[in-house]
Amino acid sequence: KAVRTVEFKDSALKDWAWDGKGDDGKIVPDGVYSFVIGATDRAGNSITKRIDNILVSTLQPSVSLAIDISAFSPNGDKVKDVVNLAPSVPTKTGIVGWKLSVQDKAKRDVWSVSGKDSASLKDQFAFEGRDDSLKTLSEGNYQASLAVTYLNGHVAKASSPSFLLDLTAPNGTVSADRAAFNPAGAEGQDSVKFSQKGTKDAKWTSEITGADGAAVKSFSSSPRPDAEISWDGTNESGKLVPDGVYSYRLRAVDGAGNSFASA
Repeated sequence: KAVRTVEFKDSALKDWAWDGKGDDGKIVPDGVYSFVIGATDRAGNSITKRIDNILVSTLQPSVSLAIDISAFSPNGDKVKDVVNLAPSVPTKTGIVGWKLSVQDKAKRDVWSVSGKDSASLKDQFAFEGRDDSLKTLSEGNYQASLAVTYLNGHVAKASSPSFLLDLTAPNGTVSADRAAFNPAGAEGQDSVKFSQKGTKDAKWTSEITGADGAAVKSFSSSPRPDAEISWDGTNESGKLVPDGVYSYRLRAVDGAGNSFASA
């Protein structure tokens, strides 16, 4: 059944573009159509040509793009070294091309991967913080984008939340006001005070360990270390620890996985 008919009388055939609408001006239903052209001259000679498999599809699927972490540090320590990019493409039928890319703050592509079918579009891609020439990128905020092209010309696009590439580890200092103290001694001599400083935006922990390396007490703070920690010689249960030599260590881990530990 013909859905659209165009006639050219007493003239040569001209180029004609079909907009997917029928003779009633409405878009025809999705499906496969054929284009048939026929001509008859005044002597009654005629010819017919046909093109089949013309697809009409009004499908306009949507896609999305997620990330697993908001900050990472591609320094090879196996802690938050990569950001995993997870495309969500519910409709894979009719895909003829796709591109997944990472842009810097200036919206310039610094890394990309692409394919020509749905089979090459994986559920997850690891971004290692390197550009297409395998050079480690500068610190800063980045964002990933996904573009999927379908057979009908529709291009579905999505962007991920921004994420931070951070290679700068936290840094801090700590000092004690005395090298020895007596928890049972006179006031002012019955504790040791640790003064400490550290960079912002990290999870800080302080740990007191015995000669065997076992922790007897710990403290935590964020986003900076507490300026002062006072230890009265007790463990986590509030009991005095045995006499001996103990160590105090200040540690930190930031959101990108960079770490610090005092000597």
